Amino acid sequence: MDREAGVKLGLAAVGGLAAAAAAYYFARSMVPKVAETREDPLKNIEGSPQIFKFVLTGGPCAGKTTSLMRLSTFLRDRGFLVYVVPEAATLLFTNGVSFKDLEDEPFRFGFQWSLMETQMNLEDSFERIARGGKQKAVLICDRGAMDGKAYMDKAAWDQLLGARELSEGEIREDRYHAVFHMVTAADGASTYYNLDNPARSESVEAAVRQDMATQQAWLGHPHHIVIDNEKCTFEGKLQRLLRIAARLVGLPSTERASKKYLIKGAPDMSRFTVPWDECIVEKVYLKTSTAKQYIDDSPPPRHSFGNDAQQKGLEKDVQIEYVAIRKRSQNGFDSFGQTEVSIYDSPMGPERRELKRLLTRREYHNAKALLADPARYIVKQSRISFIYKNQSFHLHRFLEPVNDVAVLHVQTEDGREVELPSFLEVDGELEDESPYSGYMLSLKGRVGSPMQMSRKKVSSAGHLPLS
Repeated sequence: MDREAGVKLGLAAVGGLAAAAAAYYFARSMVPKVAETREDPLKNIEGSPQIFKFVLTGGPCAGKTTSLMRLSTFLRDRGFLVYVVPEAATLLFTNGVSFKDLEDEPFRFGFQWSLMETQMNLEDSFERIARGGKQKAVLICDRGAMDGKAYMDKAAWDQLLGARELSEGEIREDRYHAVFHMVTAADGASTYYNLDNPARSESVEAAVRQDMATQQAWLGHPHHIVIDNEKCTFEGKLQRLLRIAARLVGLPSTERASKKYLIKGAPDMSRFTVPWDECIVEKVYLKTSTAKQYIDDSPPPRHSFGNDAQQKGLEKDVQIEYVAIRKRSQNGFDSFGQTEVSIYDSPMGPERRELKRLLTRREYHNAKALLADPARYIVKQSRISFIYKNQSFHLHRFLEPVNDVAVLHVQTEDGREVELPSFLEVDGELEDESPYSGYMLSLKGRVGSPMQMSRKKVSSAGHLPLS
């Protein structure tokens, strides 16, 4: 189905608000661009503040509404402008669209078309407004563009992306900094699952299935964070959300963002019992001092992680560990980013902070050509993402400069027990300063193979003992 046929189907199926929105944006796309008498005053504002863009999603009765309120208040209290982008589906359903209409397949396709269009235009409008502000801002999106995948079969989803000339990478990692998935109370806290929301009709079993479908829809985002109900109260669940969000926007944190495990031998993908997503990553380490000067003298990038002090220049008591850029490739689509890792002296002791930025293709290739550290190889990896028992895992299989190392990463917090997947053979946990890190493996002139390291024992049951 081509773009025009897809739009016609959407217009024929969707009435009222949805049809009007689809017609409007289709008409705009068909009109040749002409010189405007006045430019958009909020477009590409020089010196615009940094903007963080998060998705808050989840299954039925997951506490999403309360989480939105708590996260918004938490960030506002810490000096951020916060914009909450409303859920597009709610706008449509509360303005005439009926659930009964979705029983018709052509209507469902047209509805999902208009839903994606409405969601993305809402987000873009809020982001433009945020760029006109004078202080750092956070956009919290009540669901995001990938959520529709959980409500469509693969053929229909692929057809929708093709008709709209989009790729998953464009509406996933290239659009949002992080995705917070709040797990339904039906999974792990079923006594608290209820149907108080009139829009909710799922049984406990159906709620769990829908939750898993939404998790899988976002599979592959490098910052896909699943917040479950395991061994915590609802308040504990909210506190986990706040701690992780604080770390991502550059607020001080002493917690580890993830744990890493060395895998024995080459992973056997035929043993995987869960769906997985794969991409290829190229990572280039930069000459630190030169890269920092280049970064400080450059205009603000389109998206970034970190605080104002990091954006404008380093604080006095700081040591840069490394600066690296990366290209992430999947199905013909490339996204680009930068990571700066620094150690700050604080009254509470050394703090390790990561500043992450999304780059344009041109910024990436310029930095690679001009700033690459000649003392290091370019690192290439296959990265496999999957969800196992409400835990977000990323398996890094090195392709260059070595091809016999695989490291498993899991998003977690200190003190939480990690349940390792049974289909992978884990050799042990890696410390932060491991010779198996990309930073260490990239170094030219390494002596021998990095076979000596400090590990924690992993029990035969696959659980890491609490420390």
